[in-house]
This record gives sequence, C-alpha cells and structure tokens, in this order.
Amino acid sequence: MIGQPLRYDVGVVEEYTISGLQPDTSYSVQVAALTRKGDGARSAPKKATTPGGVPNRPAVNLKIVKEEPTVSVEVVWSRPTQTYGELKGYRLRYGPKETGEALAELLLDGAQIQHKLIEGLERGLEYEFRVAGRNHIGYGQEAVQLLPTPEGTPSGPPTNITYRFQTPDVVVIRWEVPALEHRNGRITGYLIQFYKKVDNSVVTERNVSGSMAKAVFTALEENMDYEFRIYARTNKGTGPFSDRVLFRTERDIVRAPMSVRAMATSYSSVEVWWETVPSRGKVIGYTVFYTMTAVDDLDEWQQKSVPVTGSCELSNLERNSQYAITVAARTKAGYGRLSDKVQYPFLVLFF
Repeated sequence: MIGQPLRYDVGVVEEYTISGLQPDTSYSVQVAALTRKGDGARSAPKKATTPGGVPNRPAVNLKIVKEEPTVSVEVVWSRPTQTYGELKGYRLRYGPKETGEALAELLLDGAQIQHKLIEGLERGLEYEFRVAGRNHIGYGQEAVQLLPTPEGTPSGPPTNITYRFQTPDVVVIRWEVPALEHRNGRITGYLIQFYKKVDNSVVTERNVSGSMAKAVFTALEENMDYEFRIYARTNKGTGPFSDRVLFRTERDIVRAPMSVRAMATSYSSVEVWWETVPSRGKVIGYTVFYTMTAVDDLDEWQQKSVPVTGSCELSNLERNSQYAITVAARTKAGYGRLSDKVQYPFLVLFF
C-alpha cells in the first residue's frame, strides 16, 4: 500500500501465489483481465495481511577473558537489524560441540541486554554458542559461533585400563582416553612405565602415539609380579599417572619349540618344522604364527593350529614376500612360550 505496486502477468489461470512478501505487513490486491487490446477493469481492492515475522540473526562476537582454572568467555551480540515488532529479549544457548549433549540455555528478558559472561568452561574443547532475538511471535534466527578453548594438561589418567596375556610371556595392555572433563585438550600420546615388582625396577618406558590405545610387552619371566601405570599428554604437557596395575605370570611356563626352520614349497606356500617340546602329555598341539610385519602384537599375526606334530604347511601366502614365523606349544591352559622368530625370504627359492 506504499510505493509502486507490484505487477504479475500470470497467464490464463484462476489463482496465483505471490512470494517474497514482508512479514506482518498489509497488502492491497487487485486483479484485472488482459486482452490483446490491453488491461481490463480492475477488481475491487482486497486487503491481505501477512503473518508476523521473527527477528533475523544478530551479529555475535566471543572473547576469552579467563583461562585458569577454568575458561570464561564473554559473549557479545548486536541488535537484530529486523525485529518485525518490539524486541523483547534474547536466548543464548551454548555447550561443547563434540559431546552431542543438549546445549545449556539462558533466557534473557529485555532488548537492552547484549552481552553475557559464561564461566566454568572446560579447556581444550570446541564450544558452540547460539544467540537469537525474541519478539511477540517468538525466537528468530540463531547466530552461531564456534570457539575452541585453550588446551591444558590432562587432569586425569587414562580410563578402563585392562591387560590380557596373548601367551604366558606376552601381555597386551589396553586403555581408553581420560574422561572428557579431564582431557583439557587433544590427547597426543601416552607413556607407560612397566615394573618388576620384586625390586620395583622399571623394566621399560614405552611412548605410545595418541591414535593408539594399547601396548605389548614380550619376553616376560615366569612366576614374576609385574606392575604398570600410564599417563596421557596433550601439547601442553603430561597428566597424572594412573594407579599401578599388578599382574603375575604363570609358574612353569611350557618352554618354546626349538630349531624352528622353514622352506618354501611353492610360490605361495611354505613348510615349517621344529623340535617338539617334551611335556609328558601336557602339550595338546602347536600354533604357528606368521606375518609380513613382525610386530609384537600377536593379534596382528595370522595363525594356524595343528595337533601334536613337528611340522606344518602354510598356504595362500603372498608371492615373493618375506614372512616372520614363530611357534608356540599349546596346552589345555593356553599357549607356552614363543619360539625365536624366523624371517624367511621366499622369493629366492623359486624362479
């Protein structure tokens, strides 16, 4: 009803939808028929009022005002440029982005409130802040800003620490990252201290990258108490050690097979043989472990179990590849010690 009228030539139809109108606005609508000679008489004006709109998104700025012991952030926003009525207040929602938890919500009455101090945020997380204005219709579009809080050192140790014997002289240790509220940043790695309990001497210290959550220790002594503990680290430094975890190896571990040898029998198979272990019936078979990558973790190896015998054929191997091979006797209680590893280059045997 103000300004130049909008004209739509719509063809031979009996209805037409007009889009792009302003909310909470009155319009006067008239229709006229069109012939080759020009426009006909217009209909009587029909008044139509669009429903009310909600405020558009405000501009938001974030500023870290404190980092210790927790993070405080000041959230500042501008008044929406379009409010479509009286601006009655704002809604502020915030929380860590990666947790998937519901965002905390603050309802602020009054158009004059345009900043808020948020305290007690955790370190090393990416936070999401959302601000929306409110009029008589409701809340409008949300402005969204992300802010990574500064990293710190972990305030807690790794969690869910477990261990499992792969053989009586090989143990694999697993763990999970510290609890979210104790990470204080991206975990970049871990350190494990591994002890002999008898003299509390450190057998070894093992650094593990942040993408790994396990470590393997081999050549353990029989009937021996061992302990280990773990800490996590970020780019800012190291966190506290976990409590020590104690375990004991078996007494009288079945010895390893001796004189393990191998010879290729085709491009993709190899015969492995060894001296059997004297056991007075205790041994119920043997397991041959083999791999192209000789890591300590036996879970990464392929294996083949056989009854009480002194040889085994491995088939379906990669052609012209080098394999590492080790053998262990089996009892009803599990494996005995692993033999020395044999590295075998099959590619030189056949042409």
